[in-house]
Amino acid sequence: MSDRSRLFAACAAYAFFVVYGSLVPLDFQPLPFGEALTRFAHIPYLALGVESRADWVANGVLYLPLGVLAARSARALGLGSASPVLAFAAAVVLAVAVEFLQIFFPPRTVSLNDLLAESIGSALGVLAAPLAGRGVGRLLAALHRGPAVWGPRLLALYAVAWVLLSLFPYDLLLSAGELAAKLRSDQWGWLLAPVDAGLLGLLSLAVEALIAAPQGWLIVLQLRRSVGAAALAGAAAGVALELAQLLLASGVSQGASVLARAAGFAVGAALAP
Repeated sequence: MSDRSRLFAACAAYAFFVVYGSLVPLDFQPLPFGEALTRFAHIPYLALGVESRADWVANGVLYLPLGVLAARSARALGLGSASPVLAFAAAVVLAVAVEFLQIFFPPRTVSLNDLLAESIGSALGVLAAPLAGRGVGRLLAALHRGPAVWGPRLLALYAVAWVLLSLFPYDLLLSAGELAAKLRSDQWGWLLAPVDAGLLGLLSLAVEALIAAPQGWLIVLQLRRSVGAAALAGAAAGVALELAQLLLASGVSQGASVLARAAGFAVGAALAP
């Protein structure tokens, strides 16, 4: 299979995943086509509260890879400078089709909010496609040059994914009132957040340290820094991430997580070959 065929297959597979995931639990309810069109023509724009913001952002994130794959596929078809526009149009058409299909699956919510999020995600994916293409190309080229070359690049990719996933679902607090409510909640603490107290909270700290460890390894390989420097870098990253979590509706911020990440960076640095 050629590289272009693999790209088309990946795009088609991800589009299927988007459709399937958007219709789960697949509770189909028959409806006259004309009535479905009428309902779709009057879908509302909802006033979403902070509790719904994560779902709204997740809709956009779901379509971001689709925008990347659609743009890369359009480029592979030789569509030239029109590729980004056509890729975005194709992603939006799919989003509209999926929202229409959701009318036949009542557990799903159909709204203009979802279409807006999906359009934004598709646009960001199309814009990120050239960068993603170069990054994947460099990684694939490095795979033929041995672990000394592709190892650090895989670790750098892991570091980017670590930061992005640490802040998911990006449900940013948008007002002083929302931030004040967050500060009154049990989702933060100078040492331990009440919501994460107990054995399960301690286990989550151990997982945070384990997940952070590869960053220490990367610091040693790329920057030739000591274990102590890696621990300081882990503490700095921990502070930045916990402050960011404080500004997210679903985020949990606590000082113990800073210590866990510092320990993880140090362990990773100590175990680096």
